[in-house]
Formats: sequence, structure tokens, C-alpha cells
Amino acid sequence: MDKLKEALRSIDFGVDSKKIEVVAETLEKAISEACKRLRATIDEIDYEILEYGSKGMAGFVKKNYKILAYKRPIAKTINVEEEVEKAQEIYEDEITESKDGYFAIIKSRNGVLLKVTPAAKGGRQVKLKEVLDGFRSKGIENYNLNLVKQAVANPTGQYIIVGAFDGIEENSATVQVSIGINEMTATAILFPPKTRGYELTPEEIESEIRMAGVSYGILDKVVTKMADEKIEYKEMVVARAKQPVHGQNAEIKMYFDPNGEKTVYRAIAEDKFDFKNIIRNIQNVLKGDLICEKIPAIAGEDGYTVTGKLLPARKGVDRQIMAGANTELSPDGKFLRAAIDGHVVKKAGKICVEPVKHINQDVDIKTGNITYVGSVVVHGSVLDGFSVKAKGNIEIRGSVGKCEIISDHDIYIAQGIAGHSEAFISAEGSVYTKYIENAKVYAGVSIIVDDHIMHSEVNANDAIICFGHRAQIGGGIIRAGLEVNTKNLGTVSYTDTLVEIGIYPKMRIELNEIMIQKKKLENEIDDFKRDISTLNTQRRMRKNWNPEKEQLLKDKMEQLPQLEQSFKDILARIDELNHEINQLNLEGKVSVKNILYPGVSIVFKPGMQPYETNNELRSCTLTYVDNNIRSKPYEPPNVDRKLFDKRILSLRNKL
Repeated sequence: MDKLKEALRSIDFGVDSKKIEVVAETLEKAISEACKRLRATIDEIDYEILEYGSKGMAGFVKKNYKILAYKRPIAKTINVEEEVEKAQEIYEDEITESKDGYFAIIKSRNGVLLKVTPAAKGGRQVKLKEVLDGFRSKGIENYNLNLVKQAVANPTGQYIIVGAFDGIEENSATVQVSIGINEMTATAILFPPKTRGYELTPEEIESEIRMAGVSYGILDKVVTKMADEKIEYKEMVVARAKQPVHGQNAEIKMYFDPNGEKTVYRAIAEDKFDFKNIIRNIQNVLKGDLICEKIPAIAGEDGYTVTGKLLPARKGVDRQIMAGANTELSPDGKFLRAAIDGHVVKKAGKICVEPVKHINQDVDIKTGNITYVGSVVVHGSVLDGFSVKAKGNIEIRGSVGKCEIISDHDIYIAQGIAGHSEAFISAEGSVYTKYIENAKVYAGVSIIVDDHIMHSEVNANDAIICFGHRAQIGGGIIRAGLEVNTKNLGTVSYTDTLVEIGIYPKMRIELNEIMIQKKKLENEIDDFKRDISTLNTQRRMRKNWNPEKEQLLKDKMEQLPQLEQSFKDILARIDELNHEINQLNLEGKVSVKNILYPGVSIVFKPGMQPYETNNELRSCTLTYVDNNIRSKPYEPPNVDRKLFDKRILSLRNKL
């Protein structure tokens, strides 16, 4: 019980251990003085009278009272079972597998039992002399030496009978078994035999434990050690209950932020942010993306007390993924995926994917830049310095400034584009707007404008149409594959306006850029050849020649073949583009309902001289037929003006 006692001594029972002796004439004064010194009320102290006082009658000396006073202990609830468990854990730490072999002797009812356990690798084996000394120490003389020798030579770790023992049953060892509070542990104390009494085997100790009502969680190693080492008068935990392992509730693991969108400001330095370069963190998902996953509930595992009573585990509670619109739930209910491109939202407790993102204000510092996999509707304008990018349509019910608007489908801008030479608008489909000023606009299909296009670079694979009451295109570069159609082309001040028709704009832009590269590379090759010739002349004449010039000549001669190869690649690409352009055979036309002003240059095919007029032309359509430019009466565009007006007006909330 030593370690148990040590553990129990360490328990704080809340007792103030200070005790004082007080001497006073009367008991009342002694108690009062004790209260003062202990700083306690009379209800908070206890005392013992060590010496009784007397008044000192004639012939007798007066005697004072002497008491031992102390504060009354404050009772605290302790879990004795828990403390015994702690003590046992300390003890069980000592039950480690030793490398050395060992032996045990039991004077049992069946005779003298001997167990020799072999040593582990690197451990020391049991010696015969040690076993014989053990017999002598226990007063055993009647044993079979040959059996003992065999047990030592071939240790098995099992008890064998090596001799007879005639004991007294009444003097046999006993075991006291106790079952703890709530039946969570069982303890046993082994009491030694009296003179010539029988010692207990591990099986007999276990039998006593079971007879006491313990049926679960018996600690075999502890029982064996008690028998082998004769651990007596010490309370040992010999059985432990199995605590129930409670189940876990099902969890829904989100692959999106359930707290909604956030605005992320880009850091440009420590503690400094660019408040125009910000991103609206929309919960974008593509079709098939995993939105959330259910981690199934765990049922749990029941426990048992040492007497075998069931300790039921708390079952895990199942949860279901609440699938909403435009989502797909797997047949087993574990995975929720997006059925369309869009953004994830929670509506009425359900997880949904919305195909359209509504921005209910201007796109500004509060919203940040918008990047979205579906369609976007901006219920306001896009202010300078911000961008909107979407895989679907983009509808802007206000205007657009110095912004970047990019869509994989159509773009609708109700109030127009005032780009200040810094706006970039690009749509894989068409662009519909009221006006375009000082902007770059690209459309994979058409650009349809109500009022005017001024001083802009506008590109469309099909048509550029400007058909409002004051429809006008003036200044800048206008490129279309099939048609440019407007009421007025150019301006009354004869502003330079370039119209390129009959070729897809991207092809024409690439061809223009590659021709610029060709010219630049030609000049660079000429410069290299001139430098190489000059350096060769200097080397032959040894005029001002030095190692630096030698290295320079070497470098230029190595770089020249690379430049010439790049030039060949450019020529090949030019031929390829020209072949593609000739294969297109687009019949482009420029139609002007009212006036075509001087200052307008029209190019139908690459390399041809621009068509220019010195006089105003009225109500005409220009085409390129049989290598000639021909004029014919005005042809209206093949566009439903009513549908356009309805769409734009609806964006302006006028319908």
C-alpha cells in the first residue's frame, strides 16, 4: 500500500494544518485568544483541553487552562476510486517487460510449483543456484532436482510441479476483493498464509476475483504479478471497466465559405493596400465541382462495468445535406456537386448554385473587382479602375468608365462607355451599348450601338452597327469582318477615321503587328551585317583592335543566324495569314445612311490602297467586287431595332 498511501497523502483535503497552544485563566478566554490568533470565528475552530485550570483555593496554586486549537477542516469531496487508480497507474508503469529472465515459486495445494521465464534478447538467464537459494529461503526441501534443472535449462514461463507440499488449509493465503463506486474498478489485497498455509496461484486469485462478482476487464498481468511476487497487504486494481466510446455526429464539410463573400484588398507593402486593386471573393463553382461532403456519423462503442453491466454509448446523430436548386446529390447522400456554373449561396437552409450574380450597387471600392463563372448583372455603374469578368453574360445598368469588362458571352451596357482612352471591353459574343467613346472594344460577333462611336478602336468579327437617331462613327479605327453600318461616318471636321472591312479583326491586327515586326527585324539584321563588316575591316587592318571588339564580333556573328531564322519564321507566318485571308472570301461592306465625310479611309483587303473621298457621299453602300470598290444605294442592317431598344431600355428600368 506504500504508493497508494503516498498518492492519498498528496490529496488536498482542505485542512489548515496550523495548530496552536493557548494558555488562559478561563476556558472562554483561551478560546477567544485562539480565535484571534487563528483569525477565525468560534464556529470555525475546534480545540482539545490539554490541562484543566483551577481557581487556586487556600493552600493550592492557581492553575490556568491549556488548550490545543486549530481550524475545523473544510470537507472536500474526493474520488477515492480515482486516487486508487492514479496510484495503480504508477505501479503499472513498473510492470515493464524486463529483458532478464526470472523465476517464481508457489507452495500450492497441488504441490511446489516452479515457473522459470526465459530472458529476452540481450537479457540474463536464470541460474540454477538462484532457484535453489529460493527454495532454501522458503524452507522447501522436498523437490525433484532433475525437474528443477530441466525447468532452468528450458524455461517456458509456465508453472510445473517440482515437489510435494503438505500444508494446512485453514492457514492458506486469502484475497480481499472490493468493487469500486459505479463498478468502474475492482481492487484486491493479497494476505499471506500463516504457518504452513498454502500460497495462491494466479488462477486461484482470479477465481476469487470472479467469485466476488467481477466478470469483465480483469488485468491478467497484475494478477500474475501478485501471485509471482507475493505482493501482499497492497491494494491493487485488478479489473477495469471499459468506458463507452461515444459516437460522433455526422458533419457537413463545406468547400465554400458559408459566411458569404469577402472583399480582398491587395497588399502593395507592409500595412499598405491598393484600394483600387481589390477582388470580390465570390463563391464561384463550375459544373461538377464538389460543394460539400458529408462525413458520416460514427455509431460509437458500448462499454461494460467490471461486473459486466452494459454502459451504452451515445449514438452519433446523422445529418443530411440540404440540396437546393442547380445541385446534384450523390446516390449515397455524401457528396453535393454543382449542376451548373455559378456561385454558391444558402437559401432557406439549402445549398444552391445561382447562375446569375447580382451586384446591387456600383462596382467600386465596396464591391471590389468582380470575377464570376456565370452571368453578372450590375445594378449601377462600373467606376474607374475596376473590372468585371464573367463566363456568362454581363449586364451593366449604368455606365462604364476606365474599366476592364470581359465576358465569354454578350455584354450589355445601358448608359454607354466613356473610356478616357483606358477602357477595355471584350466579349466572345456581342456588345450592346448606348455609345462608345475613347475605348477599345472587341466582339466575337457584333457591336450594336444606339448613339455614337467616337475616337475608339472597335473590332467585331461580324458587324458594327450604329443606328440611333444621331448615329455616328467618327475618329479612331473601326474593324469588322462583314459590315459597318451607320447614319453618319466621319465628322464635319473631317476627323481621320480608318475603317477596315472584309477580314476578321484579329487576323488583321496580327498581320499589322507582324508586318511591324518584319520591318523592325529587317532593320536589325541590316545593322548587324553592317557592324560585322565594319569589325572585320578593323580586324584585318588591326586598327584600334582589342579583345573587347573581338568578343563583340564573335557575339554578333553568333546572333545573326538567330535573327535570320526569326525573319524566315515571320515571312512564313505572313504567307500563312495571307493564305487564310484569301480563303475567307468575306464580302465586306460599308453602309452609310446619311453622310460619308471626307477624312474617312476604307481598307477592304490587306495591301490595297485605302479608299478615300474628297467630297461628301450620301446614302451609299460601298463593296469590294472583282478587285474594285463599288458604290450602290444604302442597305439597312439586318438587326431588329425594336428588340435592341427593348433590351437596352429594360436595362435602364424604363419598361
